[in-house]
Amino acid sequence: MPEPGNALDYHRYAYVRFNPLQYTDPSGHCPQPSGQFAKSNVICVAGFIPTQTSTGFPGLIYFQGDGRDFSNTSDTKASRFWLWIDADSGKILDSYVHPTQRVSGPLGEPLGDPSPPRNQPHENPLLEVILGSNRFATTRTEDGSISLSYHVVCSDPICNNALAPDGQINFVPDGKGSYTAYGLVNRFPNLEAYHWNQGVLQGNLFYVYNFLSPKNLHMDMPIG
Repeated sequence: MPEPGNALDYHRYAYVRFNPLQYTDPSGHCPQPSGQFAKSNVICVAGFIPTQTSTGFPGLIYFQGDGRDFSNTSDTKASRFWLWIDADSGKILDSYVHPTQRVSGPLGEPLGDPSPPRNQPHENPLLEVILGSNRFATTRTEDGSISLSYHVVCSDPICNNALAPDGQINFVPDGKGSYTAYGLVNRFPNLEAYHWNQGVLQGNLFYVYNFLSPKNLHMDMPIG
C-alpha cells in the first residue's frame, strides 16, 4: 500500500486514478525501465522538488516545485530529472530533464516565458560559463561500483551555474545482488534511487536524500 492514509489507494482502480492503462505504477516514481531496456540491469536515479514552490533567495527568487514527495503515486514526469544507468557497464542508457523549470512568484505563479532545458553547452563559451548546461557523467570500476556526477540548471537564464544543483552519488555492490549508496549532494532538495534487473525491482528504495527534513540534512543516506 503506497499511502495507507489515502483512502483512494485501497481501491485498485482509484489507485491509478481510474485509468489503469495510462497510470500503471508497479515500482515507484523513478520510471521503470521500458522498451529496449525493460529487461536490463538498471539503476534509476531521480531528483525532485517536493513543494509547490521552493525559495532560491528569500523574498526574491522562487522556483516551481513538483508538487510531490516520496510516493508511489507520483507522475513519472514530476521530477527535475531522472536517468537510467546500465549497472553492467556503468553507461547512461536514457535521461530526462523537466521541460518547464521556471522561476515563479511566491504563490507559485510562473514568471516569464518557459524555455527548453539547456541540455547542450552554449555556443558562446562565456555564456556557457555564466548560464551553464545540464551534465550527467558516470564511471564504473572493476569491483562493480558506479559513480554518478550531475549538474542540472533551470531553463530560465536566471537559474545559472551559481544556482545549479549538483553532486556525486556512489553506488557500491552490497554482495546481495543490489547496491548501497552514499553521496555528496549540493543544493538539490530530494533524490532517490531504485534498482531493476530483468524487469524485477530489487528491494525497495535504496538511496534517499531528503534535504527538506531536519532529521536528514547529512549527505550520506544509504538504505540497505
